[in-house]
Parts: sequence; C-alpha cells; structure tokens
Amino acid sequence: MISRRTIVASLGGAALIAGLGCRREGTVIPAGSVVAADFTARDTEDRVVTLNGLTADGPAVLVFYRGFW
Repeated sequence: MISRRTIVASLGGAALIAGLGCRREGTVIPAGSVVAADFTARDTEDRVVTLNGLTADGPAVLVFYRGFW
C-alpha cells in the first residue's frame, strides 16, 4: 500500500515540475503593441476577412493548417 507521505511527496514534485514548465522566458510584447501588419485572407466559408476587422473587438488567433482535410 502506498503511504500518505509518498503520495504527498509525489504531488509536491509534480506541482514543482509543472511550475517550472510555466516560467516565462524570452521576449514579452507590451500590451497594445502592433505585432502584425494588416492583411486580407479568406476564411473557412470563403469570405474575405482582414486582420484589422478580426481584431476590432479584441485579440485574434491565426491558425495555419498543414494541408487539406
């Protein structure tokens, strides 16, 4: 049977490893910075969209798919 000490030590170790994985390193982009130029593209329904139009109400995430499904 696993002892309470082993369980607590394992959970503590897992929390420590998870915390180390969440460290912030590298370049931080200040809030309000412009990080991409405006562009025009087509969405999944073949409508023309612009980055400025997508970000008018808040941030946007751009996803690139590797190939056709």
